[in-house]
Amino acid sequence: ALETVAAALDAPWSQAIRAGLARHRPSVHERVLGYTETGTIAGRTFPRLSELVRSALVHGRGARDPLRRLRRVAQRRIEPGLCAHPLLSAVLALFGRPRRVEVLALRVSGPLGRPPALRAVHPGQWLELTTAGVVDRVAGPGWSWPTADGVWTDGADARLALDVAAPRGRPLALEFRFGRDASRSPNPCALVLVNGRPLTEWRFGAGSRYTPQRLSIPAWLADWCRPIDVAIRPVLPFTPESRDRGPGDARPSVQLYALRLVED
Repeated sequence: ALETVAAALDAPWSQAIRAGLARHRPSVHERVLGYTETGTIAGRTFPRLSELVRSALVHGRGARDPLRRLRRVAQRRIEPGLCAHPLLSAVLALFGRPRRVEVLALRVSGPLGRPPALRAVHPGQWLELTTAGVVDRVAGPGWSWPTADGVWTDGADARLALDVAAPRGRPLALEFRFGRDASRSPNPCALVLVNGRPLTEWRFGAGSRYTPQRLSIPAWLADWCRPIDVAIRPVLPFTPESRDRGPGDARPSVQLYALRLVED
């Protein structure tokens, strides 16, 4: 920023600042961040490793030892307190969340997300995700703070655990309403999985927040894991373009206003 100002002013003192900045060598921290950005050779060749390195540099900076750095990264990226099985969630995230392994884990151990105040969701009831009380009923890791316009996903894997008050053996459907700013999402699309099975891909840029997005869930899939595990995975969650980088920016990927379960 100072270099830009110095070039614009074109005054002797500003040129001295510009010359001083030109002699400055970027720190190791800055250089490594530059090497691992999405558009670089390393970022394209080793996308998962580059993402982990960026996360360690950004979220773990300031830690006095490697163990504390690792814990900070885990707290930011995995949110152990909101995971039913923190170690299992960490291992799955490290290996890219292989679908078959995750499906088996859901079958054996139940949903991976653990909402702070899990309560039954009755069919036909709209849940407006505009207050902490409602979000705490259904949301596990990967969500930001709710507002009057809904709640944004905030990570590579945002999870819901829906304790549906409906008998087993019946097909269900999930309906979603996006927030009014959902079309402004800088992320191109997000994959939606129910009990480990990909059901749809959301694309942003058009549509009203009052238009429900409906997902039909066959009976066998609804009974595969109870409470029902829903995962929303943005395609490019940690690129620099996914945020405005302004103060208070809270638009990482998907903004949900409300959801409900119905018997299909």
